Amino acid sequence: MPRILPFQALRYSLERAGPLERLVAPPYDVVNEEERRRLLRQSPHNIVRLTLAEPGEPDFYGRVGATLRSWQKEGVLQKDSHPSFYLLQQKFPWKGRTITRNGFFALIDLRDEKDVVRHEITFDKYRGERTRLLSETFANLEPVFFLYEDSQMLLEEALKSATPLHTISFYEEEVSLFAVSPESPLGILCKSLAKEKVFVADGHHRFGASCDFFHKNPSMAPHFAMVYFANMADPNLLILPTHRFVEASFSLGALLQKAEPYFSFYACDDPLQLLSMLESSDRCAFGFFAEGKAFLMKLRDFLKVSHFIPENRCESWRTLDVVILHYVVMKLFFDLNPDANFFYDHQPSILLKRMEDKGHGAIFFLRSTEISALRDISLASEVMPPKSTFFYPKIPSGLLISSYDSSIS
Repeated sequence: MPRILPFQALRYSLERAGPLERLVAPPYDVVNEEERRRLLRQSPHNIVRLTLAEPGEPDFYGRVGATLRSWQKEGVLQKDSHPSFYLLQQKFPWKGRTITRNGFFALIDLRDEKDVVRHEITFDKYRGERTRLLSETFANLEPVFFLYEDSQMLLEEALKSATPLHTISFYEEEVSLFAVSPESPLGILCKSLAKEKVFVADGHHRFGASCDFFHKNPSMAPHFAMVYFANMADPNLLILPTHRFVEASFSLGALLQKAEPYFSFYACDDPLQLLSMLESSDRCAFGFFAEGKAFLMKLRDFLKVSHFIPENRCESWRTLDVVILHYVVMKLFFDLNPDANFFYDHQPSILLKRMEDKGHGAIFFLRSTEISALRDISLASEVMPPKSTFFYPKIPSGLLISSYDSSIS
């Protein structure tokens, strides 16, 4: 029963920092070095100044803490006067039409950690890095992405009477930010969520770090973290697949022969054609591209491969496409363990370029993970393989910061 709270956000003063379009950025983990430099050329106050290190920077964490304090002192970042819930509306092009995804920012009480359901394993190294950043900044610079379920669509009710604080262009998106009163329909929704489970969609390491920091420093660390909530009942909540490139040398004919008892193979002329073929597939299937040849590979019968997959897991986990890829296909094709590391990306063009640069290897294109599968697997306390979900679009960074010493009055 997680408590969800309004807060007083730190936001850019446009008089001091300039246009908001020049200050926001994608999340830190999807910004490469070239893009980081471009964003800083737009403005020295771009949020990547706080979220990403300079190459070879000796004390990134200390510098970020000092920069954040300096920006607050100079008025570049200013605290809102009243606690609010903040609504985010993202309009973006998708397959020839415009889609709108709505969500909201709030604080979640970390003392209710047991009611937050997770589906990804975390690693001490990355949790440690996020914890150190918290200790230097005493702030959540970026939100954790959470999911909730509300068939009444109360968030949309709150939007009807809301006036945007900002509307900006952000890459291919139109992004609008709103602040609404805790007494709005959104406040009613947050009170109702206190009776429900909520799910971590993205940002497991950030959430884990917030919990670690609170538990290790209960007298000085606050018991909340900034979260973005999206509704699982929203048909515009998109989950994209993350595809895999395997760097290996092999005989294509031998691989196909190994897999033929378990999978049916359908050749096609263009590897990108596999994406539409996967979308129309009603059962486990993969796009396979190697040695210049593309195939749709469809699982013949789950019972034929079930012995490859651990039995002490829930049915939704055992039949997940990405589980079958890691436990069955990678074992049959390359004799790899399920926890083997791959090159991941949700953009097919990036994987095709990777294969071209390497001169060998194989690409596996996947179908999207269904939101119902994520829910069932999370509730069963199972951990999905890495990169099982890619929620699209990402949440812009720099719209809001939650400062531990100023968010709750």
